[in-house]
Amino acid sequence: LLVAVLRALGYSRLKELTLEDLEVTGPTPPTPLEAAGPALTTLSLRNVSWTTGGAWLGELQQWLKPGLRVLNIAQAHSLAFP
Repeated sequence: LLVAVLRALGYSRLKELTLEDLEVTGPTPPTPLEAAGPALTTLSLRNVSWTTGGAWLGELQQWLKPGLRVLNIAQAHSLAFP
């Protein structure tokens, strides 16, 4: 869902985005067909959690390059599922 929202934002002129209370679960979706993600220069994630071992953040960061200049992550933690 996160990638779909960011893909839709690619058609806007939005430069800064803050997402709060985000829980990332499940496998990382395949890389979008577009070569570049939205033209965000600043992405802030607050109170974000994800399943242990997820590589979604690194993949997301690569997709948002080269335009992403600032990535802020506050109160991030991984979810430890038994």
